[in-house]
Amino acid sequence: DSATVEFRISKDWIPGFTVHAELTGSIPREIEVTDSLHRPAIATGSVSLKVSRDIYKLNVSINTKETDESFTPSSIIHIGVDVTQHTNNAAVDKVEVCLIIVDEAILSLTGHTLL
Repeated sequence: DSATVEFRISKDWIPGFTVHAELTGSIPREIEVTDSLHRPAIATGSVSLKVSRDIYKLNVSINTKETDESFTPSSIIHIGVDVTQHTNNAAVDKVEVCLIIVDEAILSLTGHTLL
């Protein structure tokens, strides 16, 4: 016989948890002894399971509304930042974004190369 146990996995269990099962019972003796009880039997097993961290992942999309790929000095650019949940693309409330804009010439002074 087998049994199935269902339970809800909590996000508090990230990054993983272990399920341990212990079964106790009795089985008939191999050699019959008069007025003897069954002999004890025990079985154990365990498995380690991983819990996905995807609920903590975010999709971040940065885009401009302008169609130009290059801009002139003193031009104004509008940058949009969209943040959604990785698992279902739902909008994320109360997001804090730090947008850093650096001139390419300044980056070249540090030896940094653009990808």
